[in-house]
Amino acid sequence: MSSNNLTVANAGDLDHGKQLSWGWLVAFLALVIVLWLAAWFGTTHYYQEPQYRGSFGDMFGSVSALFSGLAFAGLLFAILLQMKQLELQREELSEARIQFRRQADQLEAQARTMAKQNFENTFFRMVSMLAEQAESITVWNLKTQEELKGRSAWVYFYSVFKAKYHNLDDENVPAVSSKHEEALLPILAHEQLLNYFGVLVHALSLLDKSDMKDKIFYGTFMSSQLGPHEKCLLFYYGLLRDLHHTKERIQRFSILYGIDKSYLMDISHCEWYDIRAWTPVNEPE
Repeated sequence: MSSNNLTVANAGDLDHGKQLSWGWLVAFLALVIVLWLAAWFGTTHYYQEPQYRGSFGDMFGSVSALFSGLAFAGLLFAILLQMKQLELQREELSEARIQFRRQADQLEAQARTMAKQNFENTFFRMVSMLAEQAESITVWNLKTQEELKGRSAWVYFYSVFKAKYHNLDDENVPAVSSKHEEALLPILAHEQLLNYFGVLVHALSLLDKSDMKDKIFYGTFMSSQLGPHEKCLLFYYGLLRDLHHTKERIQRFSILYGIDKSYLMDISHCEWYDIRAWTPVNEPE
């Protein structure tokens, strides 16, 4: 039987039950009226004298008191029964509230789980994209007249940056810039490298704006996917004047964890970053 048929059947049973209840009520009222009329007719027919009628009525005084007492007892019983029902209702409401809280907690836990899954899917996909971009970057080496790809390209970018940096004199650096900024400009002109850093900055922004508790875990995971030349260039990329948020996120999430400081242009440059950049420190919740 289908659910629609069951619903119709249940509705029919309820209507039938209501008809029976109204039928019993009408029958009971009709019986009371018939008995009252029969008593009135019998009294007026058999006791035509008023004094006899009064004596006859007084005979039922104790019965009236009995029924009055029974009615009062019934009233007390109904009140007690109603109090019991109210108590049961309060218990049911209390259990319903507890169940509602449990369901709310479960929904909240499910929402947190879904949010975490959505974040991790996006974040790890972006980290995977970074690794793919790092391996697919190509550059033409003018000196050797050959195309470099992947890690070889990163070594080339690092060598160009290093040579440019050490060949710059402080006097030739514009007042509004710095040596590392000027040294980065030639390699940032490479579109693939610029896109790579764009994805990395976006991944850091995603991590920063998320509700994840252990953000250091995700930061060090990203750091583990970066090679030494990538980390060195990222070190100086985060120092660009327009990327102050990126520098702060590099520090907070320990993106330079495991960096080889010998790759830096000067070991004293370590002072430009907080130690958190390469030493994971869990933030207080």
